[in-house]
Amino acid sequence: MTWFFHLQSAVRADTVQTLMDVILRSDMDMNSSFSEKEINVLYLRLKNLPGVKVNHDALQRSLGEKSHTLTNVFSLVQDMDMEQSDVPEEERVFQFEEV
Repeated sequence: MTWFFHLQSAVRADTVQTLMDVILRSDMDMNSSFSEKEINVLYLRLKNLPGVKVNHDALQRSLGEKSHTLTNVFSLVQDMDMEQSDVPEEERVFQFEEV
């Protein structure tokens, strides 16, 4: 493996960590569930998150279909890895932005 692969892996890991932090901080009352106000805060924070492309339509659909829990939102992050996901790219909520 090349140094570029290791660097890319480190950047992706940092991006996922930042994404998880944004999600956690958006649960302002820390009850592991998102109110409508917290979901709006999450949308705003995700909009400006570097390194991540957010499909807001898919996020809205996903949150509309499931309960608004931390676990459900975190499960959407798992689909970021193209090689390990069976979710089609156009339906993924979060994707890495290529630089």
